[in-house]
Formats: sequence, C-alpha cells, structure tokens
Amino acid sequence: MITGRWIFKAGAGAALLLTLALQQVACSSALPHSQAYRPLPLAEAPRSLAVLPVIDHGDHPPGGRLLMLLLADELAACRQWRVALEGDVMNVYRQLRLPPWQVPDQHQLQAIAGRLGAELLIAGEVLAMEERPAADLTRTMLEVRVRVFDRHGRQLWSTSHQRRGEDYRTLLHFGVPHTISGLARNAAGEILTHWQGKEWLLCPDS
Repeated sequence: MITGRWIFKAGAGAALLLTLALQQVACSSALPHSQAYRPLPLAEAPRSLAVLPVIDHGDHPPGGRLLMLLLADELAACRQWRVALEGDVMNVYRQLRLPPWQVPDQHQLQAIAGRLGAELLIAGEVLAMEERPAADLTRTMLEVRVRVFDRHGRQLWSTSHQRRGEDYRTLLHFGVPHTISGLARNAAGEILTHWQGKEWLLCPDS
C-alpha cells in the first residue's frame, strides 16, 4: 500500500500502482533483493539526490544511460526531492576527471555530493540487458544492481533486481514489456517501491 508520504507527478502514481499490482502476480524470486549496511533513519529524510552514471556491463550500449535517466525520472516523481540534472552530474565528473564508466571511490563520492549539494547518491550497474525478437513477441531481460551512498561516501544499502518481459505475462498479457526501455522502467519503479516498503527512502511530507 502506498503511503501519503510518497508524492507523484502526473502519471507516475498510476504507473507505480500498476507496478504494485504486477508484483502481486509475479513470483517472489523476481522481486528486488537488498542488503542494508547503514539504513537511513527516517529523521534524516533527504531533500536532494543525484543519480550517477550507470556502469554498463551488458551488451546493450545505451543501457547504462537509459537506467540512469529512468531512475532519476522515478525519483523526481516526489516533488519534494531535488534531483540533480544529468548535465550537472556529468559536468562534475568532467571537473574531477572521472570517466563515467569508472566506479568512484569514497573521496570522489564525497566530492561529487559536495559539488552537487546532494544528500544521497544513487549508483547503478547494468549486469545484463537483452532485447531480441522472438516468434510471438520481443523477448527482453534486465539484471541490475543499484547502490545508495550518503554524502560522506558511505554505502547505505545495495539492491539487486532481475526481470524478464515474460514475468508480467501472468496478468492476462497486460503490461508485458515488448521493449527494453519498458522493462527497465518497470524495474526502476519496482526498486523504488521496494525501498519505500522498507522505509529506507520515503518522500518527505513537506
């Protein structure tokens, strides 16, 4: 159940409600799996976040940037959060002479957070991404890992998630993603819903 602390822009609430419905019919093994290191206290609800360039280990060249933009878009659904623009993030990477395919160390994460004024940093990796034609439909598959850091560069938690387009077939063929972008959007929404359910990342009330 979505609480009143989660605020959506137009259309985002309906998409996340669909995500929750799909989760009810999908097998539990397909849901996100997380490991907490330093859960964020509710009293420290962040107001500013930044999504870092997603490192792509898959065979789908635009996959990393696609996931980065989708995560930022899903986070921006909470109007109370200030989500750093992609251009500003990439500008800081250039200032630090940090390649977007390189994992920042703790000192670099601190510098990135400081220059962007971000309280939380979201870092992701595409482990696998596939979109291939099949006889009946285009088959899609996505495996990602997303990690969350505080402004001091300390890891708070990490989440792994794997999805196939066929996972959604059980709901009377409704909502089956035929493109990798559709599957990635579903996965990004499910990850954020998973965090909200654990009360790790809730939209502030005001």
